[in-house]
Amino acid sequence: MGEQKKAPAKRWGLWFVVVLCLALVGAGVLGYVQRIELAYWAVEKAAKELGLKGHRLKIDRLDFTGFELHDVHLGPDVSLKQVKVDYSFANLLNNRIDKVILSGVAVDISAPDTGFLGQLQTFLQGNTAGSKTQISPPEIIINDMVITGRYEDISLDIQVSGKVSPDLSGEFQVRGKGGYQAFEVQDISLDISLMKDAETVLFKVEQARFLDRQKGMLLRPFTMKGNGRFQVAEQKAVFSLNISDKDQAVVVDMEGQADLVNRLVQADVKVADITFSPTGLQPDDLSPLAALPQKLDATLGLSAQLNWHDEVAKLTGGLAIKQARFALPSEKERTVEIAGEIGFTLFPLTQSGTLDVTKLSLHHPATPALFHPLYIQSKARLHEDGQLSFEGEVMLDQSTPVRILTGKGEYDVQARRGQMDVRVPVLDFSPAGLKPSNISPLFALLSRVSGKFSAFSRLDVVGEQLSGWADISVAKLSFETDTVQVRDITTDLVIDNIWPLRTKPKQVVTVGEVDSAVKLAHPRLVFTLEGQKFHIDDFQTGVMGGTAHIGHTVFETDTDSHEVVLNLKKIELGQLFRLIALDGLSGTGQLSGQLPIRLKGQEINVQDGLLESTGGGTLHFESQKARQALAGAGEQVELLLNVLTNFHYERLSLRINQRAGQNAILNLKIEGKNPEVMNARPFNLNINLEANLDRILGTVLEGYRLSDRAIRATVGDEQ
Repeated sequence: MGEQKKAPAKRWGLWFVVVLCLALVGAGVLGYVQRIELAYWAVEKAAKELGLKGHRLKIDRLDFTGFELHDVHLGPDVSLKQVKVDYSFANLLNNRIDKVILSGVAVDISAPDTGFLGQLQTFLQGNTAGSKTQISPPEIIINDMVITGRYEDISLDIQVSGKVSPDLSGEFQVRGKGGYQAFEVQDISLDISLMKDAETVLFKVEQARFLDRQKGMLLRPFTMKGNGRFQVAEQKAVFSLNISDKDQAVVVDMEGQADLVNRLVQADVKVADITFSPTGLQPDDLSPLAALPQKLDATLGLSAQLNWHDEVAKLTGGLAIKQARFALPSEKERTVEIAGEIGFTLFPLTQSGTLDVTKLSLHHPATPALFHPLYIQSKARLHEDGQLSFEGEVMLDQSTPVRILTGKGEYDVQARRGQMDVRVPVLDFSPAGLKPSNISPLFALLSRVSGKFSAFSRLDVVGEQLSGWADISVAKLSFETDTVQVRDITTDLVIDNIWPLRTKPKQVVTVGEVDSAVKLAHPRLVFTLEGQKFHIDDFQTGVMGGTAHIGHTVFETDTDSHEVVLNLKKIELGQLFRLIALDGLSGTGQLSGQLPIRLKGQEINVQDGLLESTGGGTLHFESQKARQALAGAGEQVELLLNVLTNFHYERLSLRINQRAGQNAILNLKIEGKNPEVMNARPFNLNINLEANLDRILGTVLEGYRLSDRAIRATVGDEQ
């Protein structure tokens, strides 16, 4: 629209009315019929002077106190049901009209450059000089004015009523609905006050309800209230608004200013703290852009600056996460506490923008915690097509931060589907540098750790479902505990599915050496992990001069009770006796057999373990303490002690039973002879012994304890 000149805008309408009134009054002296005919002639002449086309009207009354018109059509876009003008003849001669009442005004803004609105613009632009005759403004009353139509991105369907006093002060009430682009405004209740000379306009929004009609609704319905002041000459306004949803769960206060000449709106926006709970309000209740894979339990605050220039609305600010708890995906709920601030620049009309996380702290308030305090740094961009792209990193929150994870991905907000690549850079552990215990308290029992660890994972999110795969590489990882030393763990694991956790079948882990009460040479584990089940497909290691083997065994991670059968082959009898630590007992030869072991928590039991010789060997028992203790026990005891000093056995079996917290009961059966006793007479001996197997079984328990803790930390089931 063209620039509107102030002086003609105040005068042209009044000039039209005065000319019309003078014509009507002058015509009245010729008789009623002649008055009407002359009045129509005066209207036509005035309309021609004003450049109006396509008009029509009916004159109901014409006398010395005023006139009434009805069915007034000023064009296809403007009509009035009734126009009533009151005046006195004396005031009319003094260029003054008392009152104008407009009823049933209908205005269609769909084509403002054509029809009456277009002709009006042309008239205003072409009459810059205006009339020198000063006409006093009348009191103008508007009843039931309706403004409808859509022009470009703006739509209106409102009703206006009010009045303007001769000093150009006045009151108006606006009711109805409207819209801008895909945003609809319903239940508008607006009161407008004109100050003297119409230099200042005060407005008060009693209510306006906003609805987002676009596909993939950006915002949920909200209600606005507020007030403001508009300076007509400067074409500038200041305002204060309050915006809330129907439940008052979200309350927004906005204060700012508008410059209509420069098409600019600026405002400060502050959102009162919002509380989300798993059973109550959630971010996607406010906007689908805020949908999360899991329920949020948090208190958030927001402050921002709005800058709306021409067709571009820009919102810049920060989201303060004051108290947030986020459940990790797990069979048992684990909660991570989150705090920090997310900076953002958003363009609401195009549903695009950027997010910037400078430091978002993560804390796991559990004993033991899954991880030490961490923080996230990331950047994200929301594109107009609803695609969210992002990248970031996770840092150890310590004096010298360490990057332990990086991520990059995309997320479709409307489809709630996304993909993310997660990478653990090569972590080079050393006793003097980075340690696993710096990352997680679960590794506190490990000391003197060295070696390298790295991983890569691709995660997929669909709705609330998380899936994906991962590759994990461990190279020559060594560590110690208070009871064991482990050297050179090496593996390349392939995880088929992240959650529930499932590895590719028959993953292989090799170890250089395990040095504990029992040394294990080159252990090799083949395993499969399926959710809460840990399958030992095969385990082999060198031990006591022979080998140990565990066949297919399943460990359930949701229980602390397990059973496993340890198969021993060709272990050295002498090494076994040294570990049992029976005073004076030694021997040669090899044994094979099985030890059924039952593990429950930190307890270990052996029931009916049996080891048998694979050939002949010797058994030597020389114990001065035993001879002294058995002195005087009789000839048979003396003979037994003599036979065992150098017993050459042909067969030997050792049955083992042990209950938790007690010494083991060993039943030793041997067949053979002592060449130096009774001319090598053969003996069949059955001897019961009490021994301490803690050194042997402690190695089994330590291996179980380390494996159990690692598995539970991975699959998420703490006991």
